[in-house]
Formats: sequence, C-alpha cells, structure tokens
Amino acid sequence: MPGSSRTSLEKQNNYIFSSLTFAGSPERLADSLREYKITWLGKQDFKSEEAKATFEELKNTEKANQVQIRMARLNCMDFDDKFSLEPTPDQKEKAEAAAEICREVLNLVKVKDVLAHSALKHDARADAADVRKEMERQRGWYVEAACKLGLAQLCLGKPKEEATETLLDLLRMCDPSEPRAAAFVSHHAEAVGHIARALRAAMAQLEAKPGTVELEHRYEGSNLAQCVFS
Repeated sequence: MPGSSRTSLEKQNNYIFSSLTFAGSPERLADSLREYKITWLGKQDFKSEEAKATFEELKNTEKANQVQIRMARLNCMDFDDKFSLEPTPDQKEKAEAAAEICREVLNLVKVKDVLAHSALKHDARADAADVRKEMERQRGWYVEAACKLGLAQLCLGKPKEEATETLLDLLRMCDPSEPRAAAFVSHHAEAVGHIARALRAAMAQLEAKPGTVELEHRYEGSNLAQCVFS
C-alpha cells in the first residue's frame, strides 16, 4: 500500500475513533467502527487510493458483512448514472469493476434461503420478524446487484445473451415492473429491440417517482429519453 494511502487511512481511523463516544464492550465498539467504515466507503471517490485501501481492509476484517461491503463499493461507482449503450471510457472502466463485484455479491447472497422463505405462508418462529427482515435485505442486495450486472454487461457491449441470462436470473427474485428493476429492464429491452417493452418499463419507473430529476439524468444517454420526457 502506498505510504500516502496508509497515512490517509490511519487518519481516517483516528478520526472515527475520536468521533465515537461509546459506553460498552470493545466488541460493540468494533462493530460500530466497522459499520461506520462501510458507510464511509460508499461515499468515497471510486478511483481514490483511500477508497481502494478501505475496501481491501474491510474485506479482510473478521465478522464484516461481505455483501454489505461490496454493495457500499458499488454505490460509490455510479457507473449507471446517465447510462448509455454507447458509454464513455470512464463508464466502461467503472462497469468493468462493477461487474466483478456484482458477481461476487450474487454468489454471496443465500439465494436458496431467500426463495424458501418467500414460499412460507406462515412463520411461527419466535424470531420470525428478524428472519423476514434479513431475507428482505438479502433479496434487495441480490436484485440491485443483478440489475447493475446486467447494465454493466450492456455497457461493455457483451453478447446480449449474457444480459438476457442476467435478466432471467433477476426475475427469480422480483417482478420486472418493480421500480428498482425498471432501469435494467428498459435498457435491456431497448438493446434487444423491444421498444414497446422498454417504454413501458421506463414509464412505470417515472410514474412511481414523478418529477424525479435523477430519472431524467439516468435516461439522458438513451434513445428512450426523447419519448419518455418529451
């Protein structure tokens, strides 16, 4: 690790320790510090040495939630902002890195447990509420990672069959009409020439969040923009 990066990371750790006022065991303090670092990772500059160092440190931290760490790393990339089927070199670089992390997330999520829980009509366990919350969190991570992986595949010009396979995998976990899946569903439909389906997905997302400037930016590089926002 470069000296400057190590120094920056040490300063960050010292700042976190000095900022936390915690009355409890060392284990609980360590848990709070770890959660703070994961949150901070999601706000750092993707290309910075500090972000890379924080990511590597957290990956090697005992008891750290490995899925949560990778989702935080994905959040700081923003490669799908102003998505285009003709991406810039910067978007391609981010998409390449995002695709690798997305695959790791999809492998880490306990898919069978999530699907089995979704099939339950009634859970009589004492901790049923906690289990349901965790399964929903796992499902949310899976859906987000699958959508970002599909967008990355389209961005990198991979064979459309790869993105279609990702879409079919996504549909195990969510309905294509869900707002969080709409961006990938619409761009995939556009890529394979299903313009009506693409427009329907884009319009559904817009109706779910009317007046959201972020959506206009997201579709700015797409051929759908003129139809959706005109």
